[in-house]
Amino acid sequence: MQNVKSWSHFLNNPQYIYLYSKETIKNMKKYTDNPLQVRLFHVQENKLNDLLSNESYCRSKGIYSKADVVRNSINNVLKDYELTTLGTQ
Repeated sequence: MQNVKSWSHFLNNPQYIYLYSKETIKNMKKYTDNPLQVRLFHVQENKLNDLLSNESYCRSKGIYSKADVVRNSINNVLKDYELTTLGTQ
């Protein structure tokens, strides 16, 4: 099996940098062009603020923003949908 190197190895070595031109990185968009606006209930906003103020919990769960919480929740619903509808379409 081939030895897999970390991203930092590639980014810290000039011989690899040419592979990722500015144009390539510009075209590697992670998010859509249209942000989704979500209106939370007051209790949700308050609890979300409490959650984000707990740095050790957020770090352990990989949560860095409110958007991370929303994306994770959406992913859970989409996974459930795929499992539920598997083979029925």
